[in-house]
Amino acid sequence: MKKLFTYWPYLIIILFGLTPLLWFYKKGDVLINGIDTNFPLDPEVWFMRRFYVWNSVANGGLDFSSSTAGLFFHLIQVIPYKLGFNLQQVQMISLVFWFFLIVLGAFLFARVVFTKKPLVQLLFVSLYSFNIYLFNSWENVKVANLSLMAAIPFALMLLVLLRQKAITISLAILFSVSVGIILSGAGINPAYFISFFIIISFYILAEIVSNFNKQFIISRLRHLLVICIPLLLVNLFWVLPTFFFISHQISSSGSIDKIGFTNWIDSLSENTSILNVLRLQGAWDWYPVDTQTNTPYYIPYASNYFYKLPFILFSLLLPLLALLSLLKYENKNRHLYVAFGAMLVIGVFLGAGTHLPTGAVFRFLLDHLPFFTLFRSPWYIFTPLTVMAIAGLVSLLFYNLNRARTSGSKIFLLFSLVVSLLTVTIIIGNFFYSYPLISGKIFRPGRPDSFYVQFPDYVIQSKDRLINASEGRIVSYPDREMENFEWGYRGIETVLQLLVDRETLFLPLNMPDSPVASILEEFYLNLKKGEITAAESLAGKLNIGLVFNKKDQVAVSYKLDYLSEDYLSFQSGKWVFYKFPDLGFTPKIFTTDKIFFSYPYNSELPFFSALKSTDLVLNPYDNIVREIVDIDKVSGSVVLAQNSQVVNFLDYKKTDSHLSNRLLSRDLSEVIFTVEFNEDQVYQPILERYRLEDFGVDITKGIEIEINNQKHFWAIQDIDDSSVYFYPVFFPKGTYQIKIKIVNKNLVEYGSFNGEIGFTKGGEGKGEGLYETVETKEQSSSEEMEKFLSITNINKADIAAIFKLSSFNPMSDYYFEANYKQVYGNHAQILITQWDQDKLLKVGKETMPNYPNWRVFSFYYDPVRAKSDLFIELTAPYIKDPLGTTVLFDDIKAYKVFSNKLVFVNKNNSAILSTPQVTFKKISPTLYEAEIKDADKPHLIVFSENYSPFWQLSLYDEKGLKLPINPLHFSANLYANAWYLENTPQSYKIKISYYPQELFLLGIKIAAVTVVFLLILTLVISIRQRRYKV
Repeated sequence: MKKLFTYWPYLIIILFGLTPLLWFYKKGDVLINGIDTNFPLDPEVWFMRRFYVWNSVANGGLDFSSSTAGLFFHLIQVIPYKLGFNLQQVQMISLVFWFFLIVLGAFLFARVVFTKKPLVQLLFVSLYSFNIYLFNSWENVKVANLSLMAAIPFALMLLVLLRQKAITISLAILFSVSVGIILSGAGINPAYFISFFIIISFYILAEIVSNFNKQFIISRLRHLLVICIPLLLVNLFWVLPTFFFISHQISSSGSIDKIGFTNWIDSLSENTSILNVLRLQGAWDWYPVDTQTNTPYYIPYASNYFYKLPFILFSLLLPLLALLSLLKYENKNRHLYVAFGAMLVIGVFLGAGTHLPTGAVFRFLLDHLPFFTLFRSPWYIFTPLTVMAIAGLVSLLFYNLNRARTSGSKIFLLFSLVVSLLTVTIIIGNFFYSYPLISGKIFRPGRPDSFYVQFPDYVIQSKDRLINASEGRIVSYPDREMENFEWGYRGIETVLQLLVDRETLFLPLNMPDSPVASILEEFYLNLKKGEITAAESLAGKLNIGLVFNKKDQVAVSYKLDYLSEDYLSFQSGKWVFYKFPDLGFTPKIFTTDKIFFSYPYNSELPFFSALKSTDLVLNPYDNIVREIVDIDKVSGSVVLAQNSQVVNFLDYKKTDSHLSNRLLSRDLSEVIFTVEFNEDQVYQPILERYRLEDFGVDITKGIEIEINNQKHFWAIQDIDDSSVYFYPVFFPKGTYQIKIKIVNKNLVEYGSFNGEIGFTKGGEGKGEGLYETVETKEQSSSEEMEKFLSITNINKADIAAIFKLSSFNPMSDYYFEANYKQVYGNHAQILITQWDQDKLLKVGKETMPNYPNWRVFSFYYDPVRAKSDLFIELTAPYIKDPLGTTVLFDDIKAYKVFSNKLVFVNKNNSAILSTPQVTFKKISPTLYEAEIKDADKPHLIVFSENYSPFWQLSLYDEKGLKLPINPLHFSANLYANAWYLENTPQSYKIKISYYPQELFLLGIKIAAVTVVFLLILTLVISIRQRRYKV
């Protein structure tokens, strides 16, 4: 019993650290996974991935320098995994380890600061380890956040011990290495790593301000270096390559935007008011509200904190106690007050981001401080300062109250008892306040967006099949930026990354405008349209070998009807893998003898499909490419014509909604292609094949066209499932307008109201109104109009005349036009509704201006690309006026936008490059080795990995000696790497390596030497001290 009384705080700390076990209580065989959580289904794969600064797994690869910082975090997962624990047990061990580390660090720091006051120590641990800020950190198991929160108290504890001379310099150095290892995960987002140094620097600065003595200043600065230098040394393995990448690849201003990532500072700062940041309620996902139920959309328990009085009061209590603590200032701990006070001010100021009133200063820093936009999540990055400040100040308040003295012993005992009860009350109150973290409610159990996921057996069973399946990248389908499976898992990247080390392709949420994403969107479109030849060409550009069809994904998309059983590679449950292309994939490293300059050259290159899979597309404006001698003699050109109907449609979409682009009629009976040729050449016109018959184009014959108002006839040379190839035509240098007449059928039957009734009555008011087809008595914009539709609504809900679009094809975009007249009441409206049986996919709503005469109104609509039906609803809206609403409609039209592409390809250059044989082996994500044979002429080597100037190609002779050849390196196929080589041996070897990997290896060596050296040094010092004592 005596020991229990002595060690009871330690028992409580252990219980605190075991909190994650409660998250799995009665949850079954589940994992906490999805969105940003990304718990690996093969921890060994994820661990090994952290040894390389290039991640080749996702979308053509990307620099992975900062993510190598997760090495220690994933080591904690891989150890129990290799010991035979199942995945749930591995996750539980990992979560308990990190939770206990945060709790332990807070407790050890509290013990050296709030000495001999176990209740106050537990109060600090409670406030630091159980708070709202950590809800999101644990919800998504954010490595950077958790590593930062775990490392901060350990580092501060070392600084306190050094000041108290309770620890030797050598031992402090050794312990700082341990802190550096714990902190390393923060490097996944370097901004968190910087936040750590801000905190400990403020602590030292506060001490200096509190004791402005030269000797003391030197001593404390030395202590700071004692902590920081070893800590940095053990983190050099990720610091060196990450710093190299940032300094060479990221602009100092607009940093995030300029590397293709979404900059969401403003959206994250929308609700980070000073009050919300003080209450630690600045997470963006607390505030979106379901308009129908008026409840939080993402965080179900947030309503308790918004509306329930006990939660509101407690959220205000802690900041008020922290401020009160500053008022009850005690000189003995002045440095702590200064440190925690400064942390509170800076944490609130920076954590608020761009939210006014402090946001103006933050935005100034964004605009003028180099690389400051890397802090794109200000509340998440800087709130640890606020957490430490509030926990520290509140604990200081009760620490001082516990140490207060009164005149009488009984009064003192009573006062001490009251303070202790208050301390216990706040600890218990904080646990109730943090109930979602303790109970696991942060993982949203029982909801469709729950993080508790039970993976089907076929997911795990597919692993071995995937490892041995066809080579090449695996492209995921359906083409959604987020995965949402019927069994619960949701992710912003393909689930395959959790399972195997295969290279994958999917639409990226964070980099939607990347070159690979643009090519991939075109590939998906070809696949849905059944343009297999075009899709195979793009598959070659992307090194695709398998199509992964997720039949268990909850998504509105086209079924892959065009991929028959002939393409089937294997099936695992509801996961189907097709071998695509059928004849095999294009290797990642290859040579080609056909290169083309593309016009224009930008991120929208839909004409890739007009070329063969190994044809190479180059940027004609690339200065490095232009260094190749006689490059124009060995290259062709491919020119995309500008489609007038597509241009009008895109202009409409990009322009803000206004009447000037709606109160007009457009002619969709012709399409004009505008193209510019830079030199006199023979070009082969290639027209996209997709459903030309719908526009009256007979592909069994040639096509009549007008070129600059002169009539011509193009004869057809060949046709496949994707393109129509015309015989080559000579074009002198210049700009041309090529007009094609098309038969664009009106897809609204009986929209003139002169014949049968083609609509049904409906709308929210269920069609309970007056519908009349009336003979016209006045001249309208249509000479053929004889009748029009009159709709009068005196109901209390909108009513409509509903037409179903005939021959609706969701792969096309549409143009709608109507004549209307507003007689009385509310504005006339047209709704376009897209339905998949009883599921509403999309609604387009257009409100016409009140106009007393007949007027044309038009607009465009881009449907959801899924099999469905489209309806046009001519609406007479409800109005309170007893006379109701009367609107007239006539000449309802709907046309497909002719979006087929026209490309001109020049292949007349006679000189060709050689295509030596290439056999290669992937040694690692950052190193490839290959043998080149029959290289008797200048040639190109293409490497289908995202372009980076840090990819290096080195040549070696057959004996392994390095050759003094520096080939030209440039981008190709919009995203890939290419090297031009000449004057090489007929047979030689190459190595393609990613230079920052050398910096990673250098950092690893320095970290290893540091650890070994410090261990030996500490051992030697320890032995000497023992001898001295003896």
